[in-house]
Amino acid sequence: MSMIEKSDNDDYYMPHHAVAKETSETTKVFHILFNASAKSNSGVSLNDMLMTGPIIQDKLFLYLIHFRMFNYVISFDIEKMYR
Repeated sequence: MSMIEKSDNDDYYMPHHAVAKETSETTKVFHILFNASAKSNSGVSLNDMLMTGPIIQDKLFLYLIHFRMFNYVISFDIEKMYR
């Protein structure tokens, strides 16, 4: 990431800022937060251009109820599978 001057092109630069953790002894910057909802010169943001997925909240309740119907279930955590 680097600072840019105002450009005359139709380029889009996503604004960002650092999230600091003041209590940390070694690393003050916790992570970088990008603002994909910021509008460009044309009035469109990156979030506006992305395809939205289906609404799953209604089905989520049914999955939880269905999960309780079995005597034995297997659950696992896939957190490490994704970055």
